Amino acid sequence: MLALLLSAAPAQQSVSIGASGTLRIVHISDTHYHPLQPSCKDVPEGQPCSHRNTTTFLESVLRKEQPHLVAYTGDIIDGDSKPPKDAMDDLYGVAITAELPWAASLGNHDEESFLSRDEVMQYITSMPRTKTEYGPVAGSPGNFYIDVLANATTVARLVFFDSRIDHVSLSINNEQVAWFENITASLPPVPTLAFYHIPLREYQDAIDAHQPISGAMREPICDDLPNPGVFPALQRGGVVAGFCGHDHTNDFCVRWPAAPSKESPAVNLCYEGSPGLGAYGSCDASKKICYMRRARVTELQLDATTLPRLRSVRSWKRVDAGGSIAADERLDDEVLWSIGEDGVEAILSTEKRHVLAAVNGPWQNLQPKAFHHL
Repeated sequence: MLALLLSAAPAQQSVSIGASGTLRIVHISDTHYHPLQPSCKDVPEGQPCSHRNTTTFLESVLRKEQPHLVAYTGDIIDGDSKPPKDAMDDLYGVAITAELPWAASLGNHDEESFLSRDEVMQYITSMPRTKTEYGPVAGSPGNFYIDVLANATTVARLVFFDSRIDHVSLSINNEQVAWFENITASLPPVPTLAFYHIPLREYQDAIDAHQPISGAMREPICDDLPNPGVFPALQRGGVVAGFCGHDHTNDFCVRWPAAPSKESPAVNLCYEGSPGLGAYGSCDASKKICYMRRARVTELQLDATTLPRLRSVRSWKRVDAGGSIAADERLDDEVLWSIGEDGVEAILSTEKRHVLAAVNGPWQNLQPKAFHHL
């Protein structure tokens, strides 16, 4: 059965790096968008707010960043997103209206409306300008990849994983791992970015090992049942950075393993942060200072040589500066990966990163509701 599934690989999608030599991606995760929502969660007291604040903020991010691709990584809708197709029209419509290509995989809440997971994915793949493919793994349709081209040569790859959580089945299961290993074995090796909704267990391993982080850890890591085959498969498959949502107020990046080697290369494990006003955030005790919604941006840079190859991957965040307008400043702008002068991956400095003062401390003053995936 698995062999049959793997043979039915989706058609290859691609995006091209143009004359600028860069490909810029805006990440959108955890909007929990409700078209009829009259108010917002975890915003300063007295602040007028509705579902439109989410889309207005995202439109502002796209205007400011002028990306080449929008990557949606799950929990765009949930059980309160009624009608769900209207909610998807609004949120994916942010990219469509901006005339941008976009791609979407699913999180654990996207199937909670009256549409099944398959029906949600079928609707997404029918929408304009999408690069999303209905993937080949049975029961897990959101697995697909996009090749990044420069002069018709593949220089990078974007891999999207379906991601679910019920504490019974794995968020990324063994069939998905086999699918990923099959495509990486059959395609030219290139630097790869992985997109998945739920954090891998290695995020927690890195924090427990006191690895330096950029950004902030504002709530506990809510990973799923461990699947020891996922992270090694990503390493073997050339993944240099992975991106997740799920824990809305976390937005850090951390490198793992602590002591990388040729046999066990480093991967930057990053959170995206939530831009959604229908999603939980967090406020201080006064209810006057609250988590600022945000979106991650990642940029791929070509090498300035005649040889088509990727030079670097850098990433930062744009936060809501007030009034659902993206701030001018980039937050936590850093290079996640780069090629050295000799063509070998450079070991990047982590001097701008910091070690958490207490692994169990950063969220102590947040409201308990910030821990619930609602």
